[in-house]
Amino acid sequence: MMNACYSGNGRTGLRALILPVTLAVALVALALPSRASTITFNPGNGAISNIGSFSYTPGNVVAQGAITTPGGGPQPGNSFNIYYQSILQNVLDPNSSPLAGAGAGGNFNGSGNEFTVIAGFREQITSGAVAPGGNLNFTVTSPNAFSLSTSTPNFFEIFATAPGSADPTAGTGFWHPTTPILTGHIVPPSGAFGTGNFGNIITTPTPLNGTANPSPLDGTNTIQGNGSTQLLVQVDTFNPAFFPVNPMFLTFSTSNFLPETHVTPTNKFSNGNGDANVTATPGSLNGVSGPDVVFESDSSNGFLAVPEPSSIIPALTACTFIPMFFSFRRRRSGQTVA
Repeated sequence: MMNACYSGNGRTGLRALILPVTLAVALVALALPSRASTITFNPGNGAISNIGSFSYTPGNVVAQGAITTPGGGPQPGNSFNIYYQSILQNVLDPNSSPLAGAGAGGNFNGSGNEFTVIAGFREQITSGAVAPGGNLNFTVTSPNAFSLSTSTPNFFEIFATAPGSADPTAGTGFWHPTTPILTGHIVPPSGAFGTGNFGNIITTPTPLNGTANPSPLDGTNTIQGNGSTQLLVQVDTFNPAFFPVNPMFLTFSTSNFLPETHVTPTNKFSNGNGDANVTATPGSLNGVSGPDVVFESDSSNGFLAVPEPSSIIPALTACTFIPMFFSFRRRRSGQTVA
């Protein structure tokens, strides 16, 4: 007579095995590479499809509290808040060619809407110094969650508003009390995302305002240089009237410059809790005096798709059959003959 014999230790071992195997396979599925994608966007007068990226007008940015020692410039280890604001300028196809749209302050594609964007996150200087030919490196330190905290902000928001509402020089009209059409948060550093730099530094003072327009910061000089930032944004909420399908992830890239020559410098920014409720104080020499540093940013965002269902299904199948396989092996090895 043949009896099946299962020990308590065998069942415990099987349960202990199923969880790590399942988690491992699930992690492999999640790690499958995402790919660039296109979306459909409705600015208010009809959908535009095959959009590969959004381009924004040159915008203003402040690194709030980047300088902790007056006159010392940013130092490795310094943490600070970044606040960015701009206006959607155009939508581009996957080859970066314009599909439709209008410039800053315009009636976007005849839709009756202007679209503003604000972002806030926390960074830390990891290396470098403000010196001739020097280079500063940064990394994002915001937690992986949507936050409008004044100490650890982490938000990305796009608003639909009336044309001409935003005033880049005054720093007003970028945040609105109405519900934004898209909200998201910055994902912690991963690969090339969540990092930035500012290099080719020239310490010889030059006027911060390189435009012909009067600025609230006229009379302020600045160091010179340029750099970039690469961020990954996870979408938290979206308005289906403007985004028929959830964009899910945005790749947000910025090119940063001093002096500011394509947008008039401002000293007013939104921290996501109100309009123009942050006042920047760059001191007499922006980039050295502090406590804040203001600069110009030319930005755009692309879109990432999650792995196709066809690539996830095999992993999910493995999650089901691998534990079953080990269960079968356990049963076979536990058989005894009476």
